[in-house]
Amino acid sequence: ENVTPLRLADPTFRMEEPTDALLAACRLEMPALTADLDAALRHDLTTTSTARPMVAIDDSQTTDVDDAISYDAETRTLHVYIADPTSVLDFSSDFVQWLATRIRSVYLPERTVHMLPAAMVSAFSLSTTASNRAVEFSMQLPAVAGGSIENFGVRLVQIAPIRRVTYQEVDAVLRGAESPLP
Repeated sequence: ENVTPLRLADPTFRMEEPTDALLAACRLEMPALTADLDAALRHDLTTTSTARPMVAIDDSQTTDVDDAISYDAETRTLHVYIADPTSVLDFSSDFVQWLATRIRSVYLPERTVHMLPAAMVSAFSLSTTASNRAVEFSMQLPAVAGGSIENFGVRLVQIAPIRRVTYQEVDAVLRGAESPLP
């Protein structure tokens, strides 16, 4: 397997799936996954006045849609949205301790090792049909080439359903094709 370089770079990374006992405990916690522990801090970007197109660019087969972007041309602001599973996780749980050993997904030629157990990937992916909890990273891009980022911010947000676009669709738009987005 192609994991030797990965293990050398990060010897704490776990390739194995969680034990049945850990998954059973996690399933018991699943009903609680709807309560947003950070609701008081979260900014609502789902209303008509605040909603903007948020696009996830991924392979058409991707099951863990964990990021999306939007751009406000008027203010030259790029927004990056990252799915926020931490809004529902109990950091003292055994499951979160296990997750700490798996802080990223790994894409190998022979298989994908998801950060989250397969049963949870879709629960924490950004949705195309429902609003999503996310962490927003915003940066106001420079007005002139070679300038510096003028403003930067990070905040917890609730975003509208995202739009999915494939790499091939983005490539076609960059070559002059009509955008798949309205």
